[in-house]
Amino acid sequence: MEGQLVETNIEVDPTAELVGVYRHVGAGGTVMRPTKIDGPAMLFHNIKNHKGAKVLICLLASRERVAALLGCKRMSLVNCYVMLLCI
Repeated sequence: MEGQLVETNIEVDPTAELVGVYRHVGAGGTVMRPTKIDGPAMLFHNIKNHKGAKVLICLLASRERVAALLGCKRMSLVNCYVMLLCI
C-alpha cells in the first residue's frame, strides 16, 4: 500500500515529541478518531535515550490498512475479523 508508511531518522523524545511529530506529519495536523484518520503509519528509527529502538505508531489507525493486513476488503473487515477470531 503505497504512501501508508512514513519513516524518519530524526531523533525524537518518546515522552515529549513523538506524538506531536505524528500529529503534524502523519495525521495532517489534526488528531481525529482512529477510524477517520487517513494518514500513514509512522516509523521512528532514532528514539532519544533508547539506542537501537524503533517505534511504529498508527499502524492500525486506518481501516484500509487493517483490512490489507488481514487480507480482506474494507467493507468486509468486521466479518473477516470475526472469522479470524473463531479459527
